[in-house]
Formats: sequence, structure tokens, C-alpha cells
Amino acid sequence: MMTDWKIAPDQSWNFVTGLAYRWKESANLILGYKTDKLYVSFCFDFLTDVSASILKNPGAMELGAYYIIHKTIIPKTKPIIFCPSL
Repeated sequence: MMTDWKIAPDQSWNFVTGLAYRWKESANLILGYKTDKLYVSFCFDFLTDVSASILKNPGAMELGAYYIIHKTIIPKTKPIIFCPSL
């Protein structure tokens, strides 16, 4: 589950927050920054299964980033539906 907020209306960046859950394994808290071509996030991942009680530090910090160099524009075309005659 992710959401983003536009903090300053005259700026092109948004603040991103989110929560994620991997079934019976871990949960994530996500914070980040997003523009039209750049996404940077910081995530704290903590274990929720049995191994969390065994490990000394059952969590990890993750840093993620991507930059879109080129966006292709997909043309809007009318879909064609092929239907054979009976």
C-alpha cells in the first residue's frame, strides 16, 4: 500500500509513504521522494516470522532509487475485436 503527497503545489516532487507485507515473513515501512523521472526511497524491513525471535537484529534498512532516462509515448489506438462469423 503506497501513497504520495504533493507538499508544495509549485514544485514537481511528491513525498511517498507506504506499508508492505510479505505473507508470514516480513513487513516494511517505506518513505521516499518522487518526481516525474526520479524515485528515491528508504525502507525498513523487519521480520515477522519465527526467525525474528532467533536473530539478534531482525530488521534491515534498504535504499532504493531509479531514474527514467526516456519515456516512450504509447499511441492511443482503437481496439480491434476479431469475432468470427457463425
